[in-house]
Parts: sequence; C-alpha cells; structure tokens
Amino acid sequence: MSPSGGGARDQIEAVCAGIEGWRRSRVKGSAMPAELWDAACALARRHGVARVSRALRIDPGSLKARLRAAPEREGSAGLEAGFVALDLPLCLGASAGAGTVVELFRADGARLVVRLSGSVDIVELAGAFLRCGA
Repeated sequence: MSPSGGGARDQIEAVCAGIEGWRRSRVKGSAMPAELWDAACALARRHGVARVSRALRIDPGSLKARLRAAPEREGSAGLEAGFVALDLPLCLGASAGAGTVVELFRADGARLVVRLSGSVDIVELAGAFLRCGA
C-alpha cells in the first residue's frame, strides 16, 4: 500500500480504507500489519503526525515511535535533518556573488535549488522550506 500519487486527501483516504478494512477483519488484539504502518509513516512524513493520526484514528505516540525507528523511503535513508551550513555574510543580507547556489533537501526527498543574484534571507528561506514538509 503506497501513498504516492494523488492529493493529500486521496492518499489519506486510501490508507484509512486499508486500516478500516483491517479493523473489520482482524483477530482481536492483533497488531496492525507492517504494510499499513509503513503507509501511515509515509503520510506522516509528508503531512504531519497530528493530521495523519487523527485522520487514520491511530495513536500519535505509536506513529511517532515508528517514524523514529523506521528508515525513510525513496532514497532518503540515512539522511537526518539537524545541521545546515550557511555562509554568515550571506545570512546577514550581504549580496551573493554570481553563481551562488543554495540547495536544500528535506527528509521526505523534496529538494529546493535557489540561484542567488542578490541579498536573500537564507535562514527564513530554509525555515519556510523545511516547515513546509512538516
């Protein structure tokens, strides 16, 4: 069960339907299948734990724990957010020289490439990009 393609609502509804089907047919006390947890984790990486856990009616604590424990998919395994190297004069609004390029990557695989030709608030730009996927 992959949540790729379609809008957020379609993706969440597809996973929700899978979980509801499992709930109807499960043996009482049985764990939710790994395939459904993987799909929920992929959605949470893209749309946020609170939104996804509420929509899927699953425990947000369990979803967070699985996100921490599970390697990320789609070529981003091993990547962790936490460190961004920035050129201090550029952050403070100094003009960028011709050919300055800033590349940002999110854990979900999204990438932003900016070619600078003037002063830009890199910290604000990076923050907005990284928050967008949270």
